[in-house]
Amino acid sequence: MRSSDYERLVRKLISELTRNSEALGCPLISGGRKNKIPGESGFSHQIDVSLKTNRALLLFECKYWAKPVDAEPVLVIASRLQDVRRANPGLEVEAGVVSTKPPTSGARVLARYFGIQLDVVSTPREYALRIRERFFIGRSESLPVSFVERATVVKRDVP
Repeated sequence: MRSSDYERLVRKLISELTRNSEALGCPLISGGRKNKIPGESGFSHQIDVSLKTNRALLLFECKYWAKPVDAEPVLVIASRLQDVRRANPGLEVEAGVVSTKPPTSGARVLARYFGIQLDVVSTPREYALRIRERFFIGRSESLPVSFVERATVVKRDVP
């Protein structure tokens, strides 16, 4: 699996979980290299996966790494979060890092400080997502095994 495959997996899991949510309405889920969200600075941030509703915008940084997520991706998404949040005062903007490995203690400290969600996807069939204090938990039997064969259930490290 490549990083782009992992991003598509996360986007598909989020889509599966939020598809029938009355609380979210019909969220717009986007991803990939062309998924750019402008910040107040005027810079358009490439966001691996985003979910937008009429009241909220969630930004997800996806890391398909063999090693634990360290401080750097948390700091990167925290700065993107600040810039995008200032450009969207009418939305509740949140961010998270989704990875194949648990975060380091330093990443957890920074995530708590900046309010960044940390998720670990360890199987392709189960995932939990928190959006604005609501939890969406599901099992996805519709994802093709070949697409996610090496993706490894989500464990949330809530800040």
